[in-house]
Amino acid sequence: SENQVAEETELVFRSYALYRYQQEVQERGEEVPVDPEITELEQEPDSTGRQVGMRLAIIGDDINQRYDAEFREMLKSLQPTKDN
Repeated sequence: SENQVAEETELVFRSYALYRYQQEVQERGEEVPVDPEITELEQEPDSTGRQVGMRLAIIGDDINQRYDAEFREMLKSLQPTKDN
């Protein structure tokens, strides 16, 4: 049903957000401000939604590592502003 799809989508997004936050805390430690909304996102460790969210975060990290320089060059050449 549409409601079930919406719930599953939210679960995946929440899992992704929690995983990314935990990664950032591991990498930067105390520099990362505490975000109570994210830290409250406790989930079952083996849930499908959590696994999908974690996998999406890993894929996103891989894309960032592979294409970061290319994205930066593209942004320099496009010179984006709030108005365009």
